[in-house]
Amino acid sequence: MIRAFELQLDPGELTPDRLRALRTGAFRRLDRYGTLALAAARRFRTELSRPLSPESALLTVSSFGPLTTSFGVLAELLTYSEEELSAGGFAHSVYNAASAVAALELGLHGPVLALGGFEQPEPAALELSRCWLACGWVPAVVLMILEEASPVTELAAQWYPERFPEPVVERLRVVLLRAGEEGE
Repeated sequence: MIRAFELQLDPGELTPDRLRALRTGAFRRLDRYGTLALAAARRFRTELSRPLSPESALLTVSSFGPLTTSFGVLAELLTYSEEELSAGGFAHSVYNAASAVAALELGLHGPVLALGGFEQPEPAALELSRCWLACGWVPAVVLMILEEASPVTELAAQWYPERFPEPVVERLRVVLLRAGEEGE
């Protein structure tokens, strides 16, 4: 049996000023997507009734990932040579950067993966979580679903209506999955 605890953040509470306030110390150069992961992890940690085992796993899931940063890197490539490309921007243009930030914030040392894709990555992440828990590889899995609002996500329903029947909205959802004892 798998037990779950879920936290859904209201993107409306994540104003630019509040997000900017999170970017301090080691996190000062985060892009918006990474900052969303940090906000979700920080809030999730405060809501837990007991601490997470450091061996717990983290899976971040997104259909679009850090689009704003990724397109910024592409724009730089078109404007500047490869040698002039910002290493920081490029480093944050991948899904794993946000996963690493969330794992650091949660103090996790278990497996950390980022799953992405347009074809419903959430069911794949749930199945992977179930397998890890059933095999006893990890004591818990933190499943973090992140979507950053961008011009592309606003148009996704028009471009691919069979996959996105509704407009894609910014969302932050964290689910903790633990293997439960029989009868729990």
